[in-house]
Parts: sequence; structure tokens; C-alpha cells
Amino acid sequence: MERDQVAAIANLVASSIPELDVKDVTIVDQRGRLLNIRDADSDVVLAARQLEYVRQVEDTLVNRVNSILQPVVGLGNFRAEVSADIDFTEVEQASEVYNPDLPALRSEQVMEEHREVGDVAAGVPGALANQPPGPVAVPEIAGADGAMAGAGSAGTSRNQATRNFELDRSISYTRQQMGGVKRLSVAVVVDDLTNVNAETGELSRTSWSEEDLDRLRLLVQNAVGFSALRGDSVNVINSAFVPPEEYEVVDVAFWQQVCSSNWVLVYLC
Repeated sequence: MERDQVAAIANLVASSIPELDVKDVTIVDQRGRLLNIRDADSDVVLAARQLEYVRQVEDTLVNRVNSILQPVVGLGNFRAEVSADIDFTEVEQASEVYNPDLPALRSEQVMEEHREVGDVAAGVPGALANQPPGPVAVPEIAGADGAMAGAGSAGTSRNQATRNFELDRSISYTRQQMGGVKRLSVAVVVDDLTNVNAETGELSRTSWSEEDLDRLRLLVQNAVGFSALRGDSVNVINSAFVPPEEYEVVDVAFWQQVCSSNWVLVYLC
């Protein structure tokens, strides 16, 4: 029985009885073999399901090749086989990428400070500091603002800036489903062409030309979804098929067939 038929029977029995779980239903055949295996995490069952999936993919591709070649080559004049390498690895990947070429100003803080300090009295207190100043020389050239040269004031200044930049960031999450095709190998063999002589009626066989084989190869590649990036391989060759053996059909009388069978009584013969 097919796996789907066994699962259908188990679900039918579980549905017919209230509060019965399908996991509690056991189905065996007349030889005592267990048909519905308790499953889900068993490596053997998982490998069987993967093998079944690979066969389904290969059968689907073979049917495509047969559908495209049968009208061209003819029924029984070619054989096609497909081998599919399926990847059952499940991959989850998360990535975060920063682009330093596209910065964006998020915030900015600028502080400017300027402090002026004029002439102040300084010195050691005492009698010498309290004496009047001596004679001074007045400069002849005054500044533009009326102040005399040499009478400027001292000061300090400070500039401070704080800038916060935001970089361009992209976050991606990728999940690759299992069951993808990693590589396909397709082999097609084509029988020789059969030509009939119109005058004599004799049959003659000729090989396919390279141009015809290339066209057939192109048809097969398009039918199976050929991808050079995956490293797929499609080979179409020409080889003469072995003719089927002819058997001579001999008519045997009914009483001889009855007497030669093992289940008939001896006295009937």
C-alpha cells in the first residue's frame, strides 16, 4: 500500500471514534508488518521521505523529456533518465550591514566661549607698590578705536562641537527552504533513423547528424530547466538499439493445456 493510503485509513479510523488520536492507530498487514510508522523524528523515515521526494522530482523531469521528444523522435526510439541531486539542508541566516559612505547627521552641539582679561593691578603689597608711577612715554600713533598701541587687553577663547552621525544600516533575514535542486544529470540515448526504400521496400539505418543531436539537446535542456550555474549536465547520444527478439507463437490444444497444468487431476488426461 502507498503511504498516502495508509495515512487515509488511519485518519478514517481516528475520525470514527471520538477523542481518538491518529497517533494511537496502528495498521498492520496480513504478514504482521507495521505500515504506519511512528515517525516524525526517525532518521529512517526521514530518509525514506527524502528518497521518495527525489523520485518524484526525477519522474516529473523524465515525463517532461518524454513529452518533448516523443513527437520528434517517435515512441520507442529513445530512452531518457534523470538524476537529481536535492539539497535537504535548511539554512537560516541574519545579516546586518553598515554603509560608511552614507552618513547622516543625527544631532549637533556647538559651544563657543570667549573670555577677555584687562589690565589689573598686581604686585607685592607694601610701600614700593604704593608709590606713584614714574614718567612714561606716550606713543605717537593711536589705534583705530582711539586706544593707544601697546595698551591692548589679553583674553582666552574656546570652541567645542559635538556631532552624532547615524550610519546607513540594513538588516536582512534569509531562510532557505530545503528540497532545492543542487544539480541535474540528464542522459538521453536516441536510436538510429530508419529509412524505407520506396522501390525495394528494404529498411536501412542511418545515424543522427551532430546538428540534429544539438537541437535535441537544446530541447532537453529547456524541458528540464538547465542551469549552467548549478553545473547541470545534459548528454544526448545516438546509438543503435538492439532489436527485440522474435518469439514463435505455437497454438496448443485446450486438452494439452489442461493436462500440462499441475492442478488438474490425472484421470482427466
